[in-house]
Amino acid sequence: MEINGKEIAVEQQGDGDAVVMVHGLGGTANSWYPQVGPLARFFRVVRLHLASSRRPPPPPPVSPGWPAPPPRPPAPRPPRARSRSPPLPPT
Repeated sequence: MEINGKEIAVEQQGDGDAVVMVHGLGGTANSWYPQVGPLARFFRVVRLHLASSRRPPPPPPVSPGWPAPPPRPPAPRPPRARSRSPPLPPT
């Protein structure tokens, strides 16, 4: 894609409403790689490689069906300690 006379590389995955991802200074569109697979299951993900980014080769394609790891179970809570303070006098 050409914008203002400069070539901009664009990668798209998925279908549906568009989610446009633009990297910051010194980054590349590859920095969005971990988010592409899960988002592409529901949206059309558009990643721009800005002209200043010395674009490296993209990583291998991500399958939209890539599952996230299962959530870890919560850690067991230690038993509560009983209060050892003396009872309050009646009022």
